[in-house]
Order: sequence, then structure tokens, then C-alpha cells
Amino acid sequence: MPTLSARLSGSQVKTLVLSDCTDAEHARAVCLVGARPQSKGAVIHYNPDPHIVNDLWRLFRNQLTIEPEVQTWLAALKEERATNLAVSAQSDAPLSVPHAEDLWGYQRVGVARLAQQTRLLLADEMGLGKTVEALLAAQVLGARTILVVTLASAKWQWRQEIPRWLDREAVAVESGHESKKAAISARPDILVINYEPLRRAIAQKTKNSSKTIALYPELVKGKLWDVVIFDEAHLLQDPQSQQSKAAAVLSHKAKALFLLTATPIWNEPQSVWHLLHLLDPAVFSSYWSFVNKYCLVEERPWARVIVGMREEKQDELHEIIARYMLRREAKAVLTDLPAETSTVLTYQLSEKQKKVYRSIKEDLYLADEVNPQYCAGVAPSLSLLRRLCNSPSLLNGTGWAQADETKGKALLEFVQNALGSEKKLVILCWHRDYAAHLHLVLTQKGISTQTATGDQESSVRMDGIEQFKKNSTQVLIGTMGAMGTAINLSTPDIRLVLFAEMDWIPPTNDQAKGRFMRFTTKHSVAFYYLLGEGTIEEHIYTTNMQKGTVTSEMLAIGEVVRKIKEGIL
Repeated sequence: MPTLSARLSGSQVKTLVLSDCTDAEHARAVCLVGARPQSKGAVIHYNPDPHIVNDLWRLFRNQLTIEPEVQTWLAALKEERATNLAVSAQSDAPLSVPHAEDLWGYQRVGVARLAQQTRLLLADEMGLGKTVEALLAAQVLGARTILVVTLASAKWQWRQEIPRWLDREAVAVESGHESKKAAISARPDILVINYEPLRRAIAQKTKNSSKTIALYPELVKGKLWDVVIFDEAHLLQDPQSQQSKAAAVLSHKAKALFLLTATPIWNEPQSVWHLLHLLDPAVFSSYWSFVNKYCLVEERPWARVIVGMREEKQDELHEIIARYMLRREAKAVLTDLPAETSTVLTYQLSEKQKKVYRSIKEDLYLADEVNPQYCAGVAPSLSLLRRLCNSPSLLNGTGWAQADETKGKALLEFVQNALGSEKKLVILCWHRDYAAHLHLVLTQKGISTQTATGDQESSVRMDGIEQFKKNSTQVLIGTMGAMGTAINLSTPDIRLVLFAEMDWIPPTNDQAKGRFMRFTTKHSVAFYYLLGEGTIEEHIYTTNMQKGTVTSEMLAIGEVVRKIKEGIL
């Protein structure tokens, strides 16, 4: 009679072992996806997956003997799963860490689930607060060392949020190889990096040589990280990419792993496999075993091609994903959700941009900034700094390299990630030529856009906006003047707004935001601000945050001038 036992590693099941089979039974059992027949005896090994037990039970029914250690393991898994799902079903959860009272109920539930399960995919919609949930979950776990891997444009946000929620300082890697190397080699307790160093953390083959190099091996070697957080974790879905391979090394050694993404990729089993592999490599050890079980695969002359999902396995796959994933949609938590959320994204100017920025700044006569007449005259000169940040080609079209388009790279990175989770995105600009530049850049990348700028006829502008609202156009790019007044853009499909530029004064920016904030009981809007570190863009943003003291454009420009004089660049 077939017997199912287990090989243990401590109290954990490492391998399921099927033995005592007849030749006929062995032939049937070895056909199960994931079966690993052993060279000695009629023994078959399987990954510690409870669905394998179900498959074997369906295959042999009452002829299968399940040993006590397997039964105990199954009962513990069932209880653990029920406990986790029970937490997720709550509207609130008790937390005994600082700042817990500052969270919304659903966020405390997210923290509790992350801390309880320790290895989880948090897939909430954008704007629901995955960052703070991951940080406070690390706090609940008592984590001393934390590694955060995120987009380059989001490093500033994490660096700002960590002291706020954890009362601890974080080190964020800066641009330049030597700066990255120094920050990573120092192994600070809390380190924030972008994905580029991760791609260079393990050895890889170079184009012209068989030799392998690893620029930042310290990321994956040495002490374990208590918690590793991968923001925008859908970037790790390709198991063959260099960053995914490094992520696997990091994840398997980490005590706790939090994967954060708002991009719905779980309708394609082959895409979600590597995320499951990061979370539970013992169960999800083989890509093709997973694909063969849950996907329809066709043999083509050049390769095996995935053509769909196995319908009979959909329920099982959804149950697996629910075990490892927590996802909340905004409409489900609207009773708790604030009408709007704001997030700052940053980028750094290239070395050449910094040099030109300093030159422009030195040529400006930055004195008597409190004089309204002076402020009116200096505003056009300040636009040179803004144009340099936007795109050097808008300032001077010659002599610039692709590496100098740092804002464009950060913006494109944000747009491509945002459109994976939301239907539509609005980008607000201050300069008309910058709106036209972004339209060209996104169109060249195959992203459908509409524009709404002040130099368009009113009928053309309104027609473009209506087309954006009603059809499949993904992005609307508009200037503050053209979209800041007399236009209602408050629809459930528009949930993300990116301020690529801001106006000088708060009322104009608030008015633009108001176009998206009508009927706020029906949906929320997430606002993002893209700022160059240490530049005039940061100065305008912080001036806008001083709403009580800045009431006119002249006062706003004067305050920005004061910040420029004191600024780093």
C-alpha cells in the first residue's frame, strides 16, 4: 500500500516521500507534476506542498497511508492558513508599537498579517499605504536590520518615511559607483537601494568575456537581513533577470520578506511564480513544474510557449495565491480611506546638469527677494533652472547625452509602473513645451496620450480631455492653466495624478487638485510629486507646503529665491 511520509528539518517538513508502491502505482504517481523519482527503490519525492497530498489522495483514495508527521503538518498548515485569513478579514487589528494609532484600520490589519506571516506579498492598490505597513510590520517583528529595494525615484520617500515611523535613520545609496559601494559596504542597519545595484550584486557574464564580476557583492553576503522589503516587486517576476536572481539569494537568507506591488500579475501563473518562489522556495522550487500544473503549454519548433491557464486548476491557484498574498482595493476600504494621499518621488541631476545649474544660479542676481517688483522680474530667469531640471534639451538642445535626461528616466519609470495597476494617469505641467516634450517621449514608448495645453483651441482641448475620459487613452498631459479651472476630471477611472511640475503658489496647485476631488465619497485620488533633489523643484514644493504664510505669487517666488540662495546646488 502506498505510504506518504516526510523528511523533516527540525519541525519543518523538507520533503514529502511516497514509498511502498507497486510498479503500477509507482507509474501513476510519477506522472504527477513535480514528482522526483529516486534512483534507489520505488521512492518518489515531492515538494512540501499540501496540494500534492490532495493529488495523491485523489489518485489512491483509501489505498494511501498518510503517516502521522504528515497529518500533523497538514493540520498545522490548515490552522495557520485559517489564522492568517481571519486576520485579513478583520476591519481592524490591535498593535502595540509606536504610531499604530496614526494608521487606518485596514492598515493595522496589513501590519498584523505581514508580521504574523513574515513572508507575504502585499498587493494593495496604489495609494493605500503599503510603505508604512511594511515598516511597522518590521517594527512589530523587532527587526534591527532592514533592506529596502525600490525604484530610484522612490528612495527619497522611503528615506523620509523611515525616521517618521521607526524613529530611526536610514542610509540611501546615491548615484555614482563609489558612493554606492561605500554605502553598501558599510552595511548600515537600514539601507535603501534601487534595483540597479541589485542587478550587480551577484556575478554575471560580461559581453566580451567569460569572466564574471559582482560590483556590490556585500548586498548578498555576510550578515542576514532581519527584513527585506522589495517595493514594486512585480519587477522580479522574470526568474532569468539578473535582479531576480540576486533577489532570490537575498530573500532565501532573510528572516522576513515583504513583497510590495500594486500591479495585478496573478492572472498569469507564469508571472507570479517567481514571487511565490521568493516567498516559499521549498514549495515553489521548479518553474516548469509550476507552469505544467497551472498553464496550458504548446510545443513550438523553437520553444515551449504558454498559451493560457488550466481552467480546472484555477480554484487551486487562487487558493495558493490567497495564502501568500493580501490585496485590498480602494473601494473596499473607502470608509477608512482619506480622500487623497500624497507621495514625493525624487531624482538626481546628472553631474553635467549640476554644473550648469550652479552656473545659472551664480548668474542670477538673487538679492532683495522681498521686493515684489524684483520678484516679478526674476521669475523668467528662475524658469531656466526649471527647464534644466525638466529636460536639458528644452534649455539648450545640443551637447547633452541621454544620461542627462534624469527626470525623464524617473518619470517614465513611474508611468510604466503606474499603468500596470491603474487604468489612467494624469500628468500636470507648468511649461507648455514640457507637456509637449512628455507627449513625444511617452508616445515613442507606445503609451497612448492626450494633451490639454493653453495654446490649443478650447474645443480641441476639451475634445482631447473627453477622449481621455471615455476611451482607451492611458495618459493625459496638461498644463496647470489649461486644466486647473472649469474642468471636472473627477471620475473613478482617474486615480493617479503626477505633478511633473508645480505652480508657484498653493491656490493654483490646490485648484488643479480640486479637478479630481469632487464626489470624494466615491473614490480616492493619489497625488505624486516628482522633484529633483536640492533643486528649485524641491524649493517650490516646500514653499507650497507653507500654505499659511504664502498667499501670493510674489511672496512664493521670494520664498523660493531665499531657498535657492541657501540650497546645495
